[in-house]
Amino acid sequence: MSIRPSPTEETTGSIDVAVVNNPLMANVVGGNGFWMQGGSLQFHSQLWQRLGAVADVSGLHTAITSGSSGGARLDMVIASFGPRYTWKSTHRR
Repeated sequence: MSIRPSPTEETTGSIDVAVVNNPLMANVVGGNGFWMQGGSLQFHSQLWQRLGAVADVSGLHTAITSGSSGGARLDMVIASFGPRYTWKSTHRR
């Protein structure tokens, strides 16, 4: 005999993965702004009841040009992780 969770019960041990596009508008002190393009990869795992763990790794890139003198490349990598509590409403529509 096997016991399967009903659709309303939460399952633990599953991993959700998301790939996200991250455009970012950055401002410089002189009033000029520039766009950075990149993306992030997110992982979420439900560990116990509504408590889980999440990790997010993002990367952004731009090439800043300043007239005929060339320019500079700017890369940014951000990694964050921590606990996540998932709240679900008892009313479903």
